[in-house]
Amino acid sequence: GSESPLQIPEEEFNTLGGNSFQLGRMDRIVCGIVTPEGRHSRYMILHHYLLLLVQPDILTPGYAVVKTLVPLRYVEPLDCSDPRQLCLKAKNLEEPGESMTINLTFEDTKRCSIAESHLMKHRKQVRERLCKKVLDFTEKLCEAFGEAEAS
Repeated sequence: GSESPLQIPEEEFNTLGGNSFQLGRMDRIVCGIVTPEGRHSRYMILHHYLLLLVQPDILTPGYAVVKTLVPLRYVEPLDCSDPRQLCLKAKNLEEPGESMTINLTFEDTKRCSIAESHLMKHRKQVRERLCKKVLDFTEKLCEAFGEAEAS
């Protein structure tokens, strides 16, 4: 197929900006985030491909509204002085070339550690998968080029 080697279908999360979706049995950890509007509670959804921060929908119990959505491949850890805080640098997908800092605060060090381990483990897996896809794509191109030259 003509699928880009840089495309990962699982990174598509369809909730047309601001719409709420049913949380169901999604694993999540409660955390806090400070934005220009103030401090807010969020759920960090333990997604295998996305940094997904949602706000519980106060009008519809069991639902949440997406507030931050970034493919894990574009997220990297930063050093934090507080062991209950997870500091991240993420590519700002709305402004190419720009990045944003996301500081999440957890109730305790265990929750923070679980969140960080999850993010780093799955970020590594996504990046390894991307490397393999690019390598396979490149090898196919080289084979096709070699066959074209031979004929």
